[in-house]
Amino acid sequence: MEKMVLKVSGMKCERCTAKVESALIALAGVSLAQASHISGEVEVTHDGSIALESLAAAIREAGFEVA
Repeated sequence: MEKMVLKVSGMKCERCTAKVESALIALAGVSLAQASHISGEVEVTHDGSIALESLAAAIREAGFEVA
């Protein structure tokens, strides 16, 4: 398993973090996503088969931006 930390802009509350986490967990290969609106980051645990652009696209589709 690999871990990656991404900066995410636009998360302002716990509902936002839940939306980001749900979008990432829905991707094949992602086993865990832990977001924090306070730090503006999401830590993603995945099997190494997923590209950074796929993670960023899921975050953008959820309504947020990857910094």
